[in-house]
Amino acid sequence: MEDIAISTDQIIDAIKNLSTKEKQKINDMLWDSDMLAPIEHQHILKDRQKKIMANPQRLKDWDIVSETL
Repeated sequence: MEDIAISTDQIIDAIKNLSTKEKQKINDMLWDSDMLAPIEHQHILKDRQKKIMANPQRLKDWDIVSETL
């Protein structure tokens, strides 16, 4: 793979000029990739999962919570 010198702003500008179908293709590729969260983030997520499993009653329904924002 060849390195290409292009800024994030240039990429964003190029994407803005794409068709909806092309934008969707890029979106799908980004979300379908097998990128892993950094190990520090994985630890945080595991800790949160443990807290949820230990006390599931602490969870609140997003539809209700979002109305208070």
